[in-house]
Amino acid sequence: ANYEKAKKLLDIPSYIDYYILETYIVNGDWPGNNYACWHSRSDDTPWRYLLFDCDFGFGIWDLEQKLIGFWNEEEKRIQTMFEWCLSDNSSNYAHDTETTAMLRSLMKNSEFRRDYMNVTADRLNTTFSPANVTKVIDSVYALISSEMPKHIERWGYNWQDDNLSKMREFGERRGAIMRQQTE
Repeated sequence: ANYEKAKKLLDIPSYIDYYILETYIVNGDWPGNNYACWHSRSDDTPWRYLLFDCDFGFGIWDLEQKLIGFWNEEEKRIQTMFEWCLSDNSSNYAHDTETTAMLRSLMKNSEFRRDYMNVTADRLNTTFSPANVTKVIDSVYALISSEMPKHIERWGYNWQDDNLSKMREFGERRGAIMRQQTE
């Protein structure tokens, strides 16, 4: 009964996609920060989550650790993103346990959990396949590469040399790691 009510209030497929994307990219500044949701005020549109501010993702700041997950200061170990989102014990600003309470609650429902795991597997086989991720990275880079000289001149930092290769490597390796972590 509670899950049926949740499905009316929350766009479950959108919510699942949002969480899978954030956990795939290992967004280090989330879920207790940089999250937003919306719905129409004119009708009974269910709530949907909005992706933004992902600059702590994709292994840019610490590739080897971020391929796995986050450093959990309380437990003194790297914690997978799946564990991170399902944990109800954290003092890290980026993991306010109130923001993950809904996911923890939904995961107790067998239908939701099955759908979450099935969509995760589907995304890892398609959207987040190494070939597709590399294709998207390269296509976005092609769109912005002509602006890079202006960016470097203004900010004095050539991010593309180091970060582009990190992003490609992340895209090549992250899917297999995430698959193993969610089995």
